[in-house]
Amino acid sequence: MGYGAVAFTKAPARETKPKAGAAEVSMDDPITAAGRKALLNLARETLRRYLATEMVPLVRDLGPRLSTPQGVFVTLRKGGKLRGCIGHFAPDTPLGLAVGRMALEAAFNDTRFRPIKADELPMIEVEISALTRPKPIPEPGQIRVGRDGVIIEKNGRSATFLPKVATEFGWGLEAMLDNLCEKAGLPKGAWRSGARFQTYQAEVFSESDTR
Repeated sequence: MGYGAVAFTKAPARETKPKAGAAEVSMDDPITAAGRKALLNLARETLRRYLATEMVPLVRDLGPRLSTPQGVFVTLRKGGKLRGCIGHFAPDTPLGLAVGRMALEAAFNDTRFRPIKADELPMIEVEISALTRPKPIPEPGQIRVGRDGVIIEKNGRSATFLPKVATEFGWGLEAMLDNLCEKAGLPKGAWRSGARFQTYQAEVFSESDTR
């Protein structure tokens, strides 16, 4: 079970400097309704173009906020069920470019699912989670279930759940951490000692939100 495989691919970031006289933007700024729709359209068009031609569209200038480097997950659902979910944590890639890349990863490289086919695309819903920078925490009692995404690392293994996963499954903190351990290939309860934790938050929006 579980959401959120992680793509640890790394691409050089394109430095995004504000134009003279323009207000500086950062990944902490909320994404506007128009920006959310643009990113969702970009993800869908990337999948449509690749399925039709095995090529991807060039990412046009999306403006300063959507060109700001930021980590992101793309989740695909079919009939309300998970169909693919992969993300990239490091804020080293412009958000629009990262969305296109993670849409392809979720559709074709999530090993939990077979690759998406063209006739499925009309039934697929795209969801995007734009991430804050992960921050280490000293102990798991600081995790706020439903607000925080969590990364666990222990014995060379790691896994993450996006913030909404625990809420969707009705887990409290201990149940969430036990399931996170299992996802990482660790025994239940392994989080109680010797594990390292990071938390992050996500700005989540989907195609159903914009209809």
